[in-house]
Amino acid sequence: MADAAVAEKPKSKRPKTAPAPAAEAAPKTPKKLLVSGPKGGLGKTGCSRIIGVAASIAGLKVLLVDADAQGSLAAWHELREASGYESLAPIDCIAVDMDHAAEQITNAVGYDLIIIDTPNAVQAYRDQFVALIGLADFVLIPTGATFDDRRSTIPWMGVMKHHGKEAAFVMNRVKRSTVAFREAKKLLLKEGRLCPAEIPDLENIHNFADQGLSAVDIDNASGRDDCMGLWHFIRNEMRL
Repeated sequence: MADAAVAEKPKSKRPKTAPAPAAEAAPKTPKKLLVSGPKGGLGKTGCSRIIGVAASIAGLKVLLVDADAQGSLAAWHELREASGYESLAPIDCIAVDMDHAAEQITNAVGYDLIIIDTPNAVQAYRDQFVALIGLADFVLIPTGATFDDRRSTIPWMGVMKHHGKEAAFVMNRVKRSTVAFREAKKLLLKEGRLCPAEIPDLENIHNFADQGLSAVDIDNASGRDDCMGLWHFIRNEMRL
């Protein structure tokens, strides 16, 4: 008797599963630079502009935060936006009040570098400054060579040490040929790190601000190399 044909079992059809959606990349966490000092005229806003423009030219996405009620940095940025110059390095800028500065900075995402320009009224905003120091990856303390400048900035460096924060002085509006500059440099080096590049006291460095520019924007500007030296120092210290 012939063997009976064995019926083939139907192949089970498994439902096709859709491929899992690709996980969205987490937003980058920006590095935060706090530019701070407890006295007016130290050059906090000027240094913020220089570093911001240089970082943007280097290809980083930059946010400037103007936490000073005077609004000088935000006003400069408005001039820059309205200048009409072509090919300016793009920079974003927001003005914040100190009471909400830390929260707004924490919520700012998608940037490589956030630069925070602060007011002089350290005692009036004690808790707010502590919050900003806590957020910062690095603190830059601009200072002149005068006794009045050093009298305020050297103790401020002590505050950074107390909070365990990486920080450095940068000398601003200096006259390198003077005894006052050389003596101030020695004193600052005793108290903390000092940026090896200084911003010289050149009229055009400060006059560019009237057009929403900085010396870094102009290839052949006097003092541009010094300003770029400050940027190179910050870039290396913050590993940008």
